[in-house]
Amino acid sequence: MKAVLNGIPILVNARFLTQPVTGVQRYAIEISLQIKKHYPEIEFIAPKEFRMNSLPDN
Repeated sequence: MKAVLNGIPILVNARFLTQPVTGVQRYAIEISLQIKKHYPEIEFIAPKEFRMNSLPDN
């Protein structure tokens, strides 16, 4: 089941996962982990250069 709001799918741009991890990317990863934890139906999308298979479980 996809996450939807008023009939529009909710997608998160995960382009930050293609970049070297700095404070900004680490923050985005942590926020994404919490979003996914509370809303597992949310989908994350990233460019083809995506380097990870999944978000790290911390």
